[in-house]
Parts: sequence; structure tokens; C-alpha cells
Amino acid sequence: MDIKPIWSWLSIGIAICAVLLNLLVAIRCWRNLKKHYFFLFFFTTTTIYLHISPVVSLNANALEGLEAYVDYYVLAQSLSLLLFQVPLYYYYFRGEQEHLVSAAPLVEISRTEARLIAVISTVMGGLFIGAIINNDLIFSRIGSEYLARKIVELPFYDFFIIRSYQESLFFLLGILFFSYRYATDKLTRIIALGALGINVIIWVSANVLNSRASILMMGVVLLGYWLSVPHFRIARPRNLILIVTAGVLALYLSTVALTVRQEGFTGQFETEYFVPNLNLLGDKQGVDRLNGIDLIARLMPEIIDHGAAWGAAWSHVWWNIGRFIDPRGFDEVRLSMANTSKGYLMSEYLGWGIPDYYSCSLTDLFGNFHILGFLFGALIFGTAYRFCCRAIHKPATGRMFIVGLFVITIIVFFEQETSILLFAWVRKLPVLLTVLALNPFKVRKEAPVSYASTYVSDPDLCAIRPGIDMEVVMKLLNK
Repeated sequence: MDIKPIWSWLSIGIAICAVLLNLLVAIRCWRNLKKHYFFLFFFTTTTIYLHISPVVSLNANALEGLEAYVDYYVLAQSLSLLLFQVPLYYYYFRGEQEHLVSAAPLVEISRTEARLIAVISTVMGGLFIGAIINNDLIFSRIGSEYLARKIVELPFYDFFIIRSYQESLFFLLGILFFSYRYATDKLTRIIALGALGINVIIWVSANVLNSRASILMMGVVLLGYWLSVPHFRIARPRNLILIVTAGVLALYLSTVALTVRQEGFTGQFETEYFVPNLNLLGDKQGVDRLNGIDLIARLMPEIIDHGAAWGAAWSHVWWNIGRFIDPRGFDEVRLSMANTSKGYLMSEYLGWGIPDYYSCSLTDLFGNFHILGFLFGALIFGTAYRFCCRAIHKPATGRMFIVGLFVITIIVFFEQETSILLFAWVRKLPVLLTVLALNPFKVRKEAPVSYASTYVSDPDLCAIRPGIDMEVVMKLLNK
């Protein structure tokens, strides 16, 4: 059965509205990309998952049984635009959020603590590599079911090392990066930069044959850190060359995992794996893997008829720490593959027994809270991004700066379930608490500006209150 053209046109029309909204977000973020880079990336990701990819899937009619629920497809797109993206846009930019002082945060580095964290992160990376080699988890293509078996077979020590490093790497990279950028002595900068480079190499080595998303997201996060550095200018030729080079390298490395998936993994390196593959979505899933609407649309008629789960889809979240408090129960949940919110929703509402399907952060919010889930999503992500913007660019304390880096590495992934965002951060607590205890960052209080002995003719400058950053004062003086 073919899909009626009216539904395709409605879907395209909604997608065009979403793209225009995304363009508006881009214009507002571009005024101060240093502050709003992560939010712009996230919002653009939501447009891809909720509109662009669904439109392609809908018009290609490649998904099984799509014509039977195409009306809910368009309805889900409409709700995601009106109840999630539009409120998210207004909430993030409201009030003083867009008018945060753009001067550099006065962050200083405690040398001993910064060096110690660099050493700890490098040791963690070495232990991680050792653990995945000992358990045959490196340079291998493994599916989700085989991975579940491997996880429950891991010795507790190896499980703890692997999980802690995987969960906390992007956060540690942020700590190392800003330790390098803000340190004033050469030795601390060398140690922090060395630890940063070692951990990047470890992560790439462990994921180059397995996950293109892990490679690309590392590049996205590192670019965000770099843009956040005070006085960094993209337009400088050297910076442009470095950004383009790093981007091309990240894209190339991500194609290796795709080539391995297409060619089949033989258990050893093959030269064919490293031949550039320009088709990043060339696997059998294609663009459908970026479709965050499809599962919502399939669930919608069932949830309308039988009601939402109202939190039941999150009943599995205990398993995030289950290995530590109930090893046997953890093993049973992990082997049953019933450890995801969408797994619960697919089983309860659709009768599916499959472990995975295309989804996004709104999937379990909708499944749990019906259309309120879209509004909850806007509130959750809007609050988190507002906090991170202030914590990274205008922190009150060093610990606030650390928590901002921690939170941004959790909320940047729109593909993940919201239950992971809300509950899985507990798995990262050992690393977070260690960094908070050492606290290598100190925020120096701004010195008040005295105008008593200075002749000022600019009325705008006269209106500035004491305590404003010197960068703002100098800009006004030079007008």
C-alpha cells in the first residue's frame, strides 16, 4: 500500500517549519557561539532526529508497515515541534541567558591537583586498555546480545574499570583540556596535554572498529571545549586549519567502523577497513537509525487507547548500580535485554521481543507521560543547558565549573534515553567525586572597577556598575 501524498506533504511542511526554527536558533547562537555551541548542536540534532530523518524514511516508505500509522507519524512530528522544540527554544533564551557577560571566567589552576588528575586519568586509560584486551573486547565487532553475555562474564574489577572509563571519558577530557588551557606554568600544561593526548588515542583505538558515533561525538565535544576557551577565535587561519583537519580525521575514522560493518570483521586488521568510505550512512539501516519519530508514532495509538506507563518504563533503572548491590539480579536483567525503557515500551505496548530499535530521548518521555512528556523534555533539557552555559562560562566556584562539564557530557546525546540522563549518572559518581575532592579549578573574584579618578565621557560606560569585567570596559573605551 502506498502512502497518500497528503501525509508526505504534511510531514515535509512540518519539517520545513522545524528547519526554519533551527535557523533562528543558529542565528541567535552565532552571536555568541562560544557560549551556545553545545545548545546549537543539540537543537540541530533534535531537528535531524525528529524531522529530517523521519521525512526521508516516510517518503522512502522503507520501514515495515509505515502506511498503517502514517497519520500518527505526522502527529508525532507536530507534537515534537510545538510541545518540545518551540518551548525549549523560548525557555533556553529567556531572561538573562542570552545576555550573560561574555568576558572570560577568571579560572585559575591548582598545579598539584591538576597534575594528579592527569596522572589518574592516564592510569585509568591504561587499566581500561588492559581490561578490554584481557577480555577480548578490543578490535572486535560485537552485537548487543553478545556484548550482554560478555558484560556479565566480566570479573568485577574489570567491569568497574571498563564501565567507569567509558562513562566518564568525555568528562575527564574536559578536565584535562581546561587544565592545559588555564595552567600558567609550562610543566602543568605539558602533563595535562600529554594525558589528554594519551586518552584520546586510547578511546580512538578502542572504538575505531566498533562505533563511528563514539569517534564523531568525541570530536564534537572537544570542539565545544575549545570554543569555550576565552579569546579563542575561529577565524584565525591556524585555528581554522586545526578544526578542519580534526573534523576530516574524525569523519574518516568514523567510516572505518562502517566499513567493518559492511565487509564483516575477520578478527584481525585488514587494509580494506582503512580505505576512505564517504557514505557515512551506508549500512543497511541507513538514515533510519537517526529516526526518532518512528517508535513514538508506533506507540501513540496504543498509549492513547491504554494510557501511558507513568514511570513504569523506568522501573529497570536500578540495574545501573545493580552489579554492585545485586550481582545475580543484574546478570538476569542484562541477559534478558530488558534493561532499557524502550524495551519495556516495545514489549508492553507492541508485543515486540527485540532488544533495540530506533529512538531518541523523547521516546521514553512520551511512553511514560503521554504528550506531557514533550513538555517535560523541554523543561529538563532547557534547565540543564541553561545551567551548563552559566557554569562553564560564568562559574561562581571551581566546583560549579566541574559540575557544568560533567552535566554537558550527559545531555549532549539526544539519541540516548532520558532515563539514562536522569539516572545513569550515578555510575559516574566515583570519578566525579574524585575530581570534586581534588578540585583543580579556582575562580578568582573580579576586582571592582573604580571610576573615581578616571574621566569618562561615554554615557554607556558611566552607566556600568562596579564589578563589570574589564573586557567590557575596554570595548566601550575604544568605541
